[in-house]
Amino acid sequence: MTENTKISLTVITPEGKILQRLADSIVLPGADGAVGIMRDHIPMMALISSGNLNYTNDGKMSSFFVKDGIADVKNNSVTVYTD
Repeated sequence: MTENTKISLTVITPEGKILQRLADSIVLPGADGAVGIMRDHIPMMALISSGNLNYTNDGKMSSFFVKDGIADVKNNSVTVYTD
């Protein structure tokens, strides 16, 4: 997939930006269960719980541990604010 078909993923903590990647899909550890995000997802905000944030890029899955926080999804961009 080309860059303009990807989702921008950013994780921000009080210390600053700690992760910035492009992804084909993202699975957030939502407070009420896993939340899958793909390109052109409707705008939303979601509470997230501590757990693994999984994302796939060019067929390769990666995982990143996040603590409780909030995810902001809009315009093919996911920004996670966490401790």
